Amino acid sequence: MFRWLSQFLQRLLTVTALAVIAVGSGTALLVAGVNAWGVLSIHDYSAPSRPETREDVYNLPCDDATRSTSYENFDLNRRRGALIESTHPVDVDLGPWKLAVPWGYWNSRPFVRTLNCRHALEALWLQYWIPSLDAPEREMIYVSNTDSPVEERRPNPRPEESVVQAMLKPYGPGLHDKRSTAGWLIESQNLVRGGAGIVQDGGLWKTTVPVGALKAIYWFRSSEIEDLVIRCDPISTRCMGEVDFKDLSLEATLIFNRNAVSQHVLIVDGLRSLLSRWQLTKAVSQ
Repeated sequence: MFRWLSQFLQRLLTVTALAVIAVGSGTALLVAGVNAWGVLSIHDYSAPSRPETREDVYNLPCDDATRSTSYENFDLNRRRGALIESTHPVDVDLGPWKLAVPWGYWNSRPFVRTLNCRHALEALWLQYWIPSLDAPEREMIYVSNTDSPVEERRPNPRPEESVVQAMLKPYGPGLHDKRSTAGWLIESQNLVRGGAGIVQDGGLWKTTVPVGALKAIYWFRSSEIEDLVIRCDPISTRCMGEVDFKDLSLEATLIFNRNAVSQHVLIVDGLRSLLSRWQLTKAVSQ
């Protein structure tokens, strides 16, 4: 009994130690751990001993996309991310859909160590310029003060140029239910019949809904293949849109500048165009 306890304590001390091992002229920090079967495992979270090239990054092995970020080397991730071209494709499984999203269009870019993994997602955050449909240089989640950021190729964005942020989610059996806003607004008998306060505006129906002492503005349209609802709150410079791509069973939540409401066709059709470019295909059921 005591011999077994002694061996157990020795193993516990061994596997929880941190070993610093000299490698050439540098030092690598190795974190030792033990798995459920008592097998020693080593993970190297250090920076490489020489500067990495773009090809090095593109050829990184797939690291577990679900691994804890407790020991993440964020500085290394930043340096590697700067080497990745905005056009470099990253494989995504979005519910029943498969697509390859270029790096620059991610609005929440994955850790570079997962670059060559297939990313199984419930929702995909995207970003794109209008009217060009180009990828922004930075992730817009870190740019809170403008929808038209100054970039190297856009030192002075034109008034009609802005970035749209989109969250794409599939719906259907085994997936999330559709939001109710589009259905509530479009299927309302008063709105469908052109009730009081409903006017046509730039290819959309427009109405106002009281929000306390103020009024929110809604625009909407409906067709066999898609529904669109846009809401602009009175004190916000941004509007939110909801698109139901009925033919794809995909729903998109959009965030864009208030001045871009008139570009609603470009915003929605542009997103469809990008999905087509990214080889959106439905996985074959087994």
